[in-house]
Amino acid sequence: MLVSRPVRYYKDKVYWLLFPRDGEHRLITLVARLNLECTTFKDVLVIPPPGRAIAIYAKDADPRLQKGIRLTNVRDFCGAIEKFSNED
Repeated sequence: MLVSRPVRYYKDKVYWLLFPRDGEHRLITLVARLNLECTTFKDVLVIPPPGRAIAIYAKDADPRLQKGIRLTNVRDFCGAIEKFSNED
């Protein structure tokens, strides 16, 4: 699981900084992004394994996040995991 806060960059572009842990880059990942005020979650997604990276700067239109499944109900979690598990 990766929890990410928003970071503002040049010209107010907003990114969410993700730090995959060593040894977990090949695992299906639950990403929880905080809203701009850092008061609640913006969204929660299950994404395919992020691959080997030290840090990922993800914007809303990031292809890695767009491949993910947005969870609106905890009951959808197992189905999302199964979907990505069957892609191997």
